[in-house]
Amino acid sequence: MNIPIWTPAGGTYAKRYDEMKTEEDLPVYESALSPEELEIITAQVQSFLQKTDLKESEKEALIVHSKCKTYQETARKLNLSDTRTKSKVHTAIAKIQNENGILPEKIKEQAKNFKNTFVTNKSIKEIENILINTPYLISLDLNKMETNVKKTAELLNLKEKEYLESIMSTPALFAQKPETIFNNVKTAAEKLNITIEKYKKACLRCSTLFCLKADTVKSNIDSVVEYFGLETEQYIKSGLRQPQLFYQKPSTLIGNIENTAQILNIKPNQYVHSALRQPSLFVMKDKTVKANVSKTSKYLEISEEQFIKIALVQSQLFLQKPETILKNVLDYCKALNLSKQEFMAIAIKSPTILTQKADTNIQHIKDSSKLIGITEKEMLEYAITMPNLFSMNPLSLKEKVDIATI
Repeated sequence: MNIPIWTPAGGTYAKRYDEMKTEEDLPVYESALSPEELEIITAQVQSFLQKTDLKESEKEALIVHSKCKTYQETARKLNLSDTRTKSKVHTAIAKIQNENGILPEKIKEQAKNFKNTFVTNKSIKEIENILINTPYLISLDLNKMETNVKKTAELLNLKEKEYLESIMSTPALFAQKPETIFNNVKTAAEKLNITIEKYKKACLRCSTLFCLKADTVKSNIDSVVEYFGLETEQYIKSGLRQPQLFYQKPSTLIGNIENTAQILNIKPNQYVHSALRQPSLFVMKDKTVKANVSKTSKYLEISEEQFIKIALVQSQLFLQKPETILKNVLDYCKALNLSKQEFMAIAIKSPTILTQKADTNIQHIKDSSKLIGITEKEMLEYAITMPNLFSMNPLSLKEKVDIATI
C-alpha cells in the first residue's frame, strides 16, 4: 500500500509508512522536488493526516520531525525531552499504520503475548491500542512486566488481578519499578495525613496516582485549597471520592470552576461549596453543567435562576441527567395526583426529593403510616407540607414520633 509521505523543502522520502518497523525506518529524504510537486504532496499529507485520529501534539511532532535529521533536533524545536519526542512520533506513525491496516507484526505479536501473559478482559485490538499509545512497551520484556505487576501488588498488599485491571488505563506502570510505586503511595498517604488503605483505594480508581510523586499530589492540593480558602482536610475528603482532584493541574481545576461560576452567574466559592458535596463538579465541564441547567429548568418549567438556587442546596442536581429528574417529577405527580407546578412548589422547599425515585419514597410513606398508626392519606398530607418525610426511614420516623409522644 503506497501511503503518501509529506516532503520537506529540498527532498523526498525514500521509504513509505508501510515499510517502517523501527525508529531507524523513519522517513529520510533524498532527491529534491519541484515547488509544484512539493505543493501537491503537502496537500496530500494534510488530507491524509486529517483522516487519522491524531492529537494535535502528535501531528506537530510528526511534521516537525519530518523536517529534522535527528530526534534531538526535533526535541529542541518542540521544547520536549528526547524520550517524549520519540514517544509522540512513534505513536503518531503507529496510529497511521493502524488506521490503514499495516500495523507492524512486532506490535501485533506483542499484543498477543500480552494477552497470553496477563489475564485481562481487554481484547487484542484494545491491547494493540494500548501499545500504540505507550510505544516503549512494544519492546519491553513481558516477563519483566509480569514481575513488576506481581511485586507491586505484593508490596501494596493488593490482589494481583485488582492491581492489573487498574493499571490497564495507565500502561506506563507496567515498566515502573515496584519500589517506586510503593514509595509514591506510602509517602503521599503520609503527606495527606490519611491511611495508606484510603489512598490505595483512590489510586485504584485513578491509577495515574500510582506514578505521581507525593510532593506533586500535595502541591496540587495546597494550590487549590489556598486559592479558594478551603479547609485542607475537607478538600482531601472530596479528593478521596473524586481522585482526579489529586492529580489534575490546579490551573485546570481553578479555571473550570471560575468558568462554570461565571456561566451560572454565581460566585466561584458558591460553586466550590457545592462541588465539595459532589466532587465530580470540580472536573465537570462548564458547558455540560450549563446544558444540564438549561435543559432541566425547561423540563421543570421554572427559571434557570430558580433551578440554580435549589441546585446549590442539592448539588446532585447539577450532575443528574435532566431526563432522570423529569421522570422523577412526573412519577411523583402521578402518585400524588398533583400538577407539575403544584409538585415543584413542594420540591423547591426540599430539593432532595427531585433526586429520589418516587416509588421508593411513596413506599416510605406507606410503611410510615402503618408504623405510626394513621392512614396513608393522612401521611401523604403531612409529607406534602413537610417534604423531608418522603425520604425519612420509617423506623427512624417511628422512633421520633414515640419520643415526641412521651
